[in-house]
Amino acid sequence: MIRISIVHSNTDVSSHVAQGLVKEQDMRIIHQISTANEALVRIGRDTCDVILASASLPDDDAIRLIRQLKCANINARILVTDLPNDKALIMRYILAGASGYALKGDGVTKMAAAIRTIHQGQAIISDEIAALLMRQIAKLSLVHKQSAPCASAHSDLTMRERDVLELLAQGHSNKAIADRLIISIGTVKNHVHNVLKKLNLRSRKEAARYLSHVNGKGLFSHQRYAEQMI
Repeated sequence: MIRISIVHSNTDVSSHVAQGLVKEQDMRIIHQISTANEALVRIGRDTCDVILASASLPDDDAIRLIRQLKCANINARILVTDLPNDKALIMRYILAGASGYALKGDGVTKMAAAIRTIHQGQAIISDEIAALLMRQIAKLSLVHKQSAPCASAHSDLTMRERDVLELLAQGHSNKAIADRLIISIGTVKNHVHNVLKKLNLRSRKEAARYLSHVNGKGLFSHQRYAEQMI
């Protein structure tokens, strides 16, 4: 038996969907809830198997509900309903953590099929949305690769380059660094260039971020840096 919670601001629509789904022998309606806040209170870790969250909830509450349910480790799979056929909007819900979606105007029969699909652990996305997701993943991967410095390269810095990096991260200008280290501005520029190149950094600001993540043992949190950059 698939236990279902319906979250929809319009009680008439919610009742219509519930009346249609209870005719399915393998489905049972647990809740009919009208707000995201009420859903967060009433839906527990093992309360239901599938949540129907309407995209018509006001103030982007469906997105908020999905994210907060995911953060709370709620086991139920989430099907977003009442979505317009808008690829960018659909992507927002999928990236937020929805297992699938039903378009506005989809009948109860189609919705029941979607519920069974996500209950079995399968995602519901069109070929177009799947292609968009793959492009998004590829884009994030490229950003991560381009922006994340190489941790092992820190040990390749010379002592002078490490001095320059530290002063650079403190916000000192090339002239101030030159005065502090008693070297020429041209030499400072060369050191800055070498530091950024060796660490795969693109700016002085990234150098400051990088150094802030190097701990007392000289280790670097690659993941945390990538999260900040993305």
